Amino acid sequence: MSPSRKYERLDAEVAGRIVELHKRHPNLGHNGLLNALKDEGIDVDPRELEDFMEARDIEGERWMHIPNSIRRYFKIRGLILPGDGPN
Repeated sequence: MSPSRKYERLDAEVAGRIVELHKRHPNLGHNGLLNALKDEGIDVDPRELEDFMEARDIEGERWMHIPNSIRRYFKIRGLILPGDGPN
């Protein structure tokens, strides 16, 4: 922890707030939760937050990657069957 910056302790109350924020906003990762906590007036050490999230297996949900090929995207979705025309 940086001596020039004062962070709040990651106690049970802050931990509960982190879990609650994660349930409300499952797509937020470390930085997003850190910003959300700051918006609520809770300033925690980013390394401590990251360690807490790893220990509790909390991570942001992955966004679906849409491939460049729209035809491939439709194949993945089952809208185009293999053998329906060219690649």
